[in-house]
Amino acid sequence: MLNFRHYTEGMATPPGFSFNMIAPPLFDRARPMQPLPAPPRQAPAGSLVMVDTFQESPSPDPKEFGTRPGHGNVGSYAARQHGFRGNVYAEPIGPDAAPPFAMPPQVNWAALSNEQVRARVRDASRDNSVSLLGSVTGDLDKQRKLGLHNSAVNVSYGESARHSAGSYFSNVLNDLMYAPPGQPGMGTRTLQAYGIDRSKFDNPDPKVSGPEWLKLQQGLLTDSEAGQRAPEVNAATGRYRQAVRNLEANHNSVVVSAGNSESQLQDWSSMTNGQRVREGAGSNRNVLSVPEVTTVGATQWLRDRQGGLHERVAPYSSRDGADIYASGSVGNGVNPQRMKSPGTSFAAPRVAQAMATLHKLHPSLSSSQVESLLRNQATHQVNDGAAGPVDVLDYGRSLQLGQTLH
Repeated sequence: MLNFRHYTEGMATPPGFSFNMIAPPLFDRARPMQPLPAPPRQAPAGSLVMVDTFQESPSPDPKEFGTRPGHGNVGSYAARQHGFRGNVYAEPIGPDAAPPFAMPPQVNWAALSNEQVRARVRDASRDNSVSLLGSVTGDLDKQRKLGLHNSAVNVSYGESARHSAGSYFSNVLNDLMYAPPGQPGMGTRTLQAYGIDRSKFDNPDPKVSGPEWLKLQQGLLTDSEAGQRAPEVNAATGRYRQAVRNLEANHNSVVVSAGNSESQLQDWSSMTNGQRVREGAGSNRNVLSVPEVTTVGATQWLRDRQGGLHERVAPYSSRDGADIYASGSVGNGVNPQRMKSPGTSFAAPRVAQAMATLHKLHPSLSSSQVESLLRNQATHQVNDGAAGPVDVLDYGRSLQLGQTLH
């Protein structure tokens, strides 16, 4: 651990500034978007590179002025809200010359054996992880070649066995609901592949249907975990870790979001008459959450009956691998009591911006030293129940950190 007093000397406290713990204001994500520039060669020290998506999209809620900002843009605004004064750049996730989107070929589910159906679950988990790891590896290598130094890269994406199983589970239910009758499509064949009695599965009595729902959930999770153990995932992880080490050798930090699947098993148990699946170690860990990076979980603020604000670890926030936490709540700019798009995606850039600033202030420090310094200099603790206290980026101290550069 670095000495707090030594590294805060010369950081003047602005007049009237208080270190009292305060909640960040709700963030206005409904205002017009400002496009972010691409990372230049030799970006200035203290820069923040957002590896993300940035396309605006039509909004189903007209109160949001017709469009929703891109995922990465909201993350960059969250970083600004916490006091960041440096340059923010947009690096679209994945290859620069990505091929145009093409519809996947139709699958004749009726022609697949039960083992082939289950293999598709394993393959989906494997391929999603390999694709994500490969995309981020390429993005990190690109930043290294551009000469990024004394800065931070934020990646608010992730994949895990639990997340993959949850996505596949949703696809199965959608297919069961909307597939043409009489055709054994994805949903029907998946139930058959896992030995599920359809009549019991559809029974309104949870005591009858619960065991069948549990059988589906457990099968999907077990096979998704097997997909994560594939040699291709291990190889892609090795390449990714080396890319992180190479970039951080130039006094940068790589920050990733922990993921939002923590409450998934609890949600699943509501369908199984209270029974829960068995899960292997690391099943809920983001594949990008390796020892070399800083992994960020999310907190949320709650108002009690007396109007007081209290912070807790957000129920949705994955804990596995999380090194530090930050507020993941983002407001919609219309109703101050309504939260929009909360997630670790917006907690991570708040930590990344603070680390980028510290890299500029202390250019000789490594990423791990900057992470330790951040804990000492700009966090408070929140009790996470049985898990004990966790370190949380302090909004007030984050603001002060940003003010040291101007």
